[in-house]
Amino acid sequence: MKAKKDVYVAKNKTYRFIRRGFFLLAILFLIAFFLSLSSKNIFNATYTIPYTTANSSADSMQLIATTERFALNTQDEMIEITLTVVSNGFRDGWAGIEICNAQDEVVNTLEGDFYDESDESSIISSQVYKVDKTGEYYIRLYVEPQAWISSYESGVRIEVARVWMLSRYYLTGFIAFLFIGFVSTMFRPAE
Repeated sequence: MKAKKDVYVAKNKTYRFIRRGFFLLAILFLIAFFLSLSSKNIFNATYTIPYTTANSSADSMQLIATTERFALNTQDEMIEITLTVVSNGFRDGWAGIEICNAQDEVVNTLEGDFYDESDESSIISSQVYKVDKTGEYYIRLYVEPQAWISSYESGVRIEVARVWMLSRYYLTGFIAFLFIGFVSTMFRPAE
């Protein structure tokens, strides 16, 4: 009888260790998920569209601003660049950016047609890029003047942030290990 009891106690300890291991893995995946959501801001600036530009009769795009230089020091990391319209009374507009390296070469572009009407709007445009070469970069902001006539105090915010692309896998891992942990609590070792 004592031998059977010792075997049962040993199985129960092993079972408890494995079950706690699943819950610990679930917690680790949850922590990794939240860390992946906390992107690190590299650059953030808002540029106002001058009233003279908004009332210009030119049809082509005009350079509004050139950002200060920012460093991207890790090769193959993922960065997200976001254009956001900030304004009072904004209705319609086009903005585009050119991402340039230290040699003044355009390495990427991003553009957006923005609008804000009573029932629908599109005021954010973003894209994720992979850093091919480390170094200093800057951004040139362009707008089409005719599109901004109705937006006297409008501006465009440019944000550059590091992102982690694996967050969906961390969330999937958390759910899977949590599920396995709960299922394992339903089944106890036989006596």
